[in-house]
Amino acid sequence: MVALLCCGCLCACAKVEPWESEDPAEALKVYLAALELQQLEVAWSFLLPRDQAVLASLAASLQEESGVVRPPWEFLRPGHVVSSVREYRDVAQVGAMDEDGRVSVRIELHDGSAIIVPMLRQDGRWYVELPLAGLHPEGGGEATLDAKGSEHE
Repeated sequence: MVALLCCGCLCACAKVEPWESEDPAEALKVYLAALELQQLEVAWSFLLPRDQAVLASLAASLQEESGVVRPPWEFLRPGHVVSSVREYRDVAQVGAMDEDGRVSVRIELHDGSAIIVPMLRQDGRWYVELPLAGLHPEGGGEATLDAKGSEHE
């Protein structure tokens, strides 16, 4: 009986976090569900630290310019991202992972359209790579986001 209890405790303690999954599609599904359920802090944890820094900088700029105080994960609201999880027909990895740990995950919608989401495996976990290259200080681009979150050159 004691052995069964110990085994149960070990199994509960060994729970794998969704971003630690070997399957990037499963990690992306959790990220998308968190967005839809407005669990923005959970979705935030799936972002690369450099993307978090960009969004934190945007939030700080917004506060400085307008006095509006918003936590950086507010930029992840569903109005700024993909459609509802109910509209997904399939979420699957496309191709093999490259030497840098990058892979593409395809979201197929019921209307037949598709969205490709870049994912990065780093430090034993999956991250969603947001299209913020022009906003990174090291990105060198001149892109900016307007108040609605749209990217502009």
